[in-house]
Order: sequence, then C-alpha cells, then structure tokens
Amino acid sequence: MSDNQVTDVLAQAFAAEGVEVLFTLMGDANMYWSAAMADNHGVRLIHARHEHCAVAMADFCARATGKVGVASVTCGPGYTQIMTALTMAARGNAPVVVFAGDAPLGASWYVQQIDQAPLALATGACFVPIRTVDRALDNVREAFYLARTERRPVVLSVPLDLQKEAFPYLPDYTPSTDLLPRQQVVMPDPALVDEVVRMVAEAQRPVVIGGRGRSGRAPRRGWRLSPRRPARCWRRLCWPRACSTATHLPSTSPARFRAISPANSLPRAIW
Repeated sequence: MSDNQVTDVLAQAFAAEGVEVLFTLMGDANMYWSAAMADNHGVRLIHARHEHCAVAMADFCARATGKVGVASVTCGPGYTQIMTALTMAARGNAPVVVFAGDAPLGASWYVQQIDQAPLALATGACFVPIRTVDRALDNVREAFYLARTERRPVVLSVPLDLQKEAFPYLPDYTPSTDLLPRQQVVMPDPALVDEVVRMVAEAQRPVVIGGRGRSGRAPRRGWRLSPRRPARCWRRLCWPRACSTATHLPSTSPARFRAISPANSLPRAIW
C-alpha cells in the first residue's frame, strides 16, 4: 500500500518521461501537481502570465529541443484560453503534453465545468482523460506516446478530486520511450546521390537548404562541398520585395540578393 496521492504519482510519471521544464499558470486544479513536480523532482517551473503563453512556450521548447514540451493549466477559463496555442502546436507538428486540471468528478455542479474533449479535438490535438485511479499511469504513458509518435499536442485531463485520492499501488511506471519502436537507418538511393552530385557540380552557386531552422544557441556551421565550390546553408530564401528585413539570411545587403536573383542565374535549391 502506497502513501502517495495520485498527484504525487503523476508527477513521478512525468519525471520518468524526462520532463525537466514545466510551463504553467497555476490554479486550484493544477497547483498541487505543479508544486510536486518542482519540490519532489527538481523540475524547473516557468510561470506564465497567460495560459496561452504557457502552451506556446512549451510548443517552442519542443520545436527547439526535439523533446516533448510540457505545459499545465487549470480548469474552466484557464483551459479555454489555450485553444489558439494548441492549434499552432498541432499545425507545427510539435510534441506537447498539456496537463489540464478538470472539474471534480463527484461534484453535482461546478461553476468551471466544461466539456474539454471537443475543444481539444477541434484544434487537432489529442485528448486523453484520466477518469480512474487504476488507469492513471497508463493514461500518462499514452499521452506521451501519442505526442512522440504522432508529433502533435496531447491534452491530459485530470479531475481535481481524483488528484487528491490515495494511490493504492506501488508507483511502478514504464515510460513511453521504452515502448517506442527502434528507428532504423535508411540508406540513400545511390542513383539519387549521383543525381544530387551532378546537380551540384553543374550549379554555379549551389544553395543547400536543410531542416526547419536552428535554435538561437546552435553553433553556426558553414557547409562546403569542395575548396573550389563553396556552398552556403540557409534556412530559407527570402526575396527583397517580400521581406525587407530578412534577418535569417547571412546578410540583407543588395549584393547578397543579387547573388540569388533570377538575373544572376538562380541556383538550384537541394532539399
């Protein structure tokens, strides 16, 4: 028999999933869990001034680090405030888990009660409700598994009164990472490699565009194909008429734009 409450066990499960940072705006339905995350597991709490900002920061954290971003909001209006951020995370294929406090299951009437599932599903997010103590840890694992495999946000709904119940079992938790299939290395097609080599050899100003950008602290690394044929790696191309402040390019001077303009033999872009 464990002396833990469901709140403590849920915090332990999130820590086992590798959560190190939590973006939160605390209310009555999520403050005890948020406190357990910080006090018992050393998770760094970043307090937002608006629920939308908490989820948006978790979204950016997921995109910048490649890890699952975690946010937490309370029930009622605290939950309804995050719809725009959930939509953007879903469209950006960001793995995010939102711990959303919910109205008590045993209350006949609760002023902040709202059906959370339709709102989450309308944004493109997944919705995983915790409704019994027996399935609590399975639901946490399911939320992280969906976030990692489907690359989209997941709302984990946890009723307030359920969080305060005693957890009658030993907190034996298997993280979702143990269930993920092992990624296999796919070798490139030799014919496609030869085609790329031919295209680069024929191009006067080759431009290699890869990935979805880099985080602000990532080191700048220039790519060189050969000593005689330098290639610059850009996150994206931006024409002067469409974007007058192209801060993501190495330079916004006219000389740089002339180097990639149609009048100067537009280089082939290799994705």
